[in-house]
Amino acid sequence: MGFGQVLAIEHLHNMALPEWITTDVFEMATRAADSAFDFFLGGPAFGELENVELASLWGGIMLNEMIENMEKKIRNETEVLYYAYSGHDMNIAAILRIFGAKEAILGEASAGYASTIVLELWEVAKGSYAVRVRFSMDAKSPFVTVTDKVDGCPQLELCPLNAFIESRQKYIVKNLTERCAAKKN
Repeated sequence: MGFGQVLAIEHLHNMALPEWITTDVFEMATRAADSAFDFFLGGPAFGELENVELASLWGGIMLNEMIENMEKKIRNETEVLYYAYSGHDMNIAAILRIFGAKEAILGEASAGYASTIVLELWEVAKGSYAVRVRFSMDAKSPFVTVTDKVDGCPQLELCPLNAFIESRQKYIVKNLTERCAAKKN
C-alpha cells in the first residue's frame, strides 16, 4: 500500500491528516496512487499503453472460470445457479479492466470498499444466451446495469454471450502454467 492510498484511507475514515497535507498534496498523492494501481493491473498509465499480459494475469483466470461455469450451465452439466467470488479492490478493478469498462465506471479511481460486480447469464430465446453486467460502488450504493460500458457489447442492457466471450479472448487464461512459462527471445 502506497502513500497516496494511506492518505485516502485515513481521509475516508475521517482521520486527521498532517498539516502539510494540503488539498493539492492530497489530490496529487491519491491521483498518483490510483495511476500506479491501474498500471500495476496492466492498465494504461504514465504514457504507456495497456499491458494485456498483466491485465490477463490479474483478471483472465477468474474470467475463464466465470465463462466455463456459464457454459456448463448452458450444457446442463451443473445445477448450480449462483457462484460468488470474494476479493479486493484489485480484483474488481482487474475484472472491470478486462471488461474494457474500468474507466467508464470508476474513472481513474479505485473501487470502493465492498464494491461488487454481478455477471448474470440470461436465456433470451431457446438456445440463445446473453449476459448482463451490474455494479455497485460500495455496500450502500444500489446496483446499476453497466453492460453498455463493456467493450464489444451493444449499448444495451444485455450482451450476446458469444460477443462478450469473443471480445475477451485476449484476456482469457486457460492454463496458468503455460501462460507464466518463460518466453524465449
